[in-house]
Amino acid sequence: MSDVRTKCCHSPCCEGSCPSVPVTKDLIHSVRHANSEYALFFENQHKQALLEEEEKKKKEEAVEAKRVEQRTSKRLHEQLAEQVQLEMVQMAEKETARQLIAEASQKLFAAIQGTANKGCTGCAKCGQQEALCHY
Repeated sequence: MSDVRTKCCHSPCCEGSCPSVPVTKDLIHSVRHANSEYALFFENQHKQALLEEEEKKKKEEAVEAKRVEQRTSKRLHEQLAEQVQLEMVQMAEKETARQLIAEASQKLFAAIQGTANKGCTGCAKCGQQEALCHY
């Protein structure tokens, strides 16, 4: 092992009295080991930061997916409510039409019965009752 000593740098911080530090193979090995430990530590920190960023991104994507799902669900519920409302309106219109048809049938039947009771001979062309005549 060589005992190499450093020279004074004559900088203002040491005021010309730099301590002599022997630079040995053990010191060089220790410095290299410390440097590799720091590099490993720094790399692990970088990996951890990447993992945390990826996890954060996944959480944000999950939150956004849930938001989209909720909006879609809300739209579907609104469409379903509109469809139910439309069906109710159609059923009401159908019932009104059914009532009008029933009323018209009763009036037609009454008219036919009234004509039959009056002793009508029917249409001169076809012989049917005037209410049912096609001419």
